[in-house]
Amino acid sequence: ILLNWSRDRPLEQLDDSTRDYFIWLRDHNETTAFIGSPVTGRVSGKRILFIARRINGPDGTFLGVVVGLIETRYLENFYGTISMVPGESVTVLRRDGFLVACYPEIKNPGNGQMPARSPWYDRVANGGGSYLSPGYFNGVPRIITVHPLRDYGLVVDVNMSEQSVLRTW
Repeated sequence: ILLNWSRDRPLEQLDDSTRDYFIWLRDHNETTAFIGSPVTGRVSGKRILFIARRINGPDGTFLGVVVGLIETRYLENFYGTISMVPGESVTVLRRDGFLVACYPEIKNPGNGQMPARSPWYDRVANGGGSYLSPGYFNGVPRIITVHPLRDYGLVVDVNMSEQSVLRTW
């Protein structure tokens, strides 16, 4: 149950015990931040991303979580400030391949996760790199450069359609 928050509205009685971050941190004594799946906020109605850390008691038992949240629109707007040509995009994914944010926005990303056989996972495990993708989220073949973020469980990809890469040829 939510005990405190930094919103300017009165505290609402919200039960977060079914959220993915809460379940993971309750069941795993992890010291790193957990990045949840993007969801529609129950209070704001906006698409948000939870970043949570476990709170332990002096004896190491689970006491709860502390949570920060970011609107996915913030990430999309941030990457939107990059001067890109048509056919280029930037995506932010969790290390498990789940799509967090994309600019320009993908209207219908399917299930929003990289397929299990994607070479993307090898690039993430090896610290980054590039590969040719058949276009998992929108069907457009893309050259993807993968960059795992060192201190967060996120990966930033820069994507260019084959057409935009080969345009000058």
